[in-house]
Amino acid sequence: MSASGSGVAAIYGRAEEAQNAPVKLQPVPAFELYKAAREEELCSYRSLCRVLCMHSGGKLTKQQRRILEDMREELCLPTERAEAELAAAREDVLVTSVAASGVLKRRQDFFDGVTDVPLDTLSYAESAKDDNNSLYVAQTKVARTEQIVGGVHGRHAAPSKMSIREIHKNLERIGREVAATSSKLLYCTSVVDQQAYRNVLQQKREQLQAMLREVEDAPPDMSGIASVMPSEHVY
Repeated sequence: MSASGSGVAAIYGRAEEAQNAPVKLQPVPAFELYKAAREEELCSYRSLCRVLCMHSGGKLTKQQRRILEDMREELCLPTERAEAELAAAREDVLVTSVAASGVLKRRQDFFDGVTDVPLDTLSYAESAKDDNNSLYVAQTKVARTEQIVGGVHGRHAAPSKMSIREIHKNLERIGREVAATSSKLLYCTSVVDQQAYRNVLQQKREQLQAMLREVEDAPPDMSGIASVMPSEHVY
């Protein structure tokens, strides 16, 4: 790696050359170190402004303002630059979208959605990769069977049959959850919570559609039907 250039890349390049070189190299100039450190300080303050605005929607609390003021003094940032960073964070599309969605207030509904990256392999050129999984974690899991497509030949595994007992049990459970969520949505005044309840109802709708497809693809097992239809035995 060449040590040409300046800034963070040059410092890492010289450090790598120093480790591999048979002779002692010239030290990195102090100005290069200071410039790299200054870049890190500015980036950290910018990230802090963005994160706090994600949590507050741009309306900082007293505690958050004190945090920024303390960091501004610690990092020796000019007032004009610090205010410009905060203003830019408040107008950033990602920051405003996260704040408006309220996802940080519903952490229990999400998981990381990225593959693990060991700390010793992290670099400016490498970041966590999306694992292509949904970020939303269902509140309840429904037993389901799906057709599995294997290879380019499109082979389909035969779906397993659901019993009438399982179908009725799942329908009753989903019905109770839909009724409870609908009641919460009816009396909810928060826009964020309303959207969350709508997402849950949409999820229940998709679960019902999946159950319908399973029944259509594999007729249910009729064994045990007497135990789930008491009306035939009650007079």
